[in-house]
Amino acid sequence: MKQDWPFSARAELESALTDLGCDLVDLPILQPADPFLDTAGEDLRRRIFMTSDDAGTLMCLRPEFTIPVCLRHFESAKDATRYAYVGAVFRQRRHGGSEFIQAGIEDIGDEDRSESDARSLAESLTLLRKINPDYSGPIRIGDQAVFEAILDDLDLDAVCRQSLISAFGDPQKMKATLARLVDPKPARSLPDDLQNAFASGAEALRKAISERMSKAGLSESDGRTALEIAERILDQQTVGDHRMSGSQARVIGDFLTIKLPCSQARGAMGMVPKQALENFQKRVEAFDSQGLDLTRIQFDAAFGRPLDYYTGFVFEALNDGEEVIIGGGRYDHLLEMLGDEKPVPAVGFSIWLDRARPSSNGDAQ
Repeated sequence: MKQDWPFSARAELESALTDLGCDLVDLPILQPADPFLDTAGEDLRRRIFMTSDDAGTLMCLRPEFTIPVCLRHFESAKDATRYAYVGAVFRQRRHGGSEFIQAGIEDIGDEDRSESDARSLAESLTLLRKINPDYSGPIRIGDQAVFEAILDDLDLDAVCRQSLISAFGDPQKMKATLARLVDPKPARSLPDDLQNAFASGAEALRKAISERMSKAGLSESDGRTALEIAERILDQQTVGDHRMSGSQARVIGDFLTIKLPCSQARGAMGMVPKQALENFQKRVEAFDSQGLDLTRIQFDAAFGRPLDYYTGFVFEALNDGEEVIIGGGRYDHLLEMLGDEKPVPAVGFSIWLDRARPSSNGDAQ
């Protein structure tokens, strides 16, 4: 295996991770592919390296650590645990190598979400400064849970709500979705199996379309993927009662334009329901308790990370070339998606070590 990270630096980083009270885990490079295909989303699906074992089971080279760590946690039947890792991941990138080293922490089971969110961001920056002591790049946060609270407060129907959630984090897609929902066009009727899946959202619809494609002998690599088709259908099924008013769209648009230091953001969030706003403020106070500089952390209301399993708070740190060097967030439903009986609170982050050094020449995610 190619290793472009010095062993001594890796050992120092592993020591720092264990000093933070984490269980250092070593996970297989070859992973079952289905958990990634079912939960991570299209952005990762198109990048992973696939293969199969002798029994025909789909396998892949480990494209990230969060899902394997969650599978390890689920199989171990442990309670709250903090896991850490340093190792290679494999996925296609527009520039640079397809094998690179990541380090990170997955904090699973802590019910105090504000404190664990703040700890995750603080620890990611602590580790980054062990690699790049002079780091002073931008840090931004977002929160899909706040966005969803606004949608709930607007009392949108299920189709409108799901279409907007699917567009969150993609400004161009969000703009187009809002326009379609305010002025919808007639849509075609769906077959019964797709109509039933449609009511459950993009992932259920993707699975139903994928099954249809498989039965027809169609490969997702030959054209549009099942998820792309599902999202197109979700966009088109916005007729009749599946619409929103211009005033509802303006509330959403006003929220998505907020881009302020997190210490100032609350004053611009008058459209956010009380409980969601209190949760946001509690997290900001937890940032302050961790010694984080609130003026450096920008809240970008439109910001979302590309992995589908994120459910709320997300964050990124960028280097001078505006490449992501830290990415993380909350994924409270991932353990349940992987087989647990109920949602489990969880938050974590990864550091791209090839980008983190001062002379990083990596590519943007």
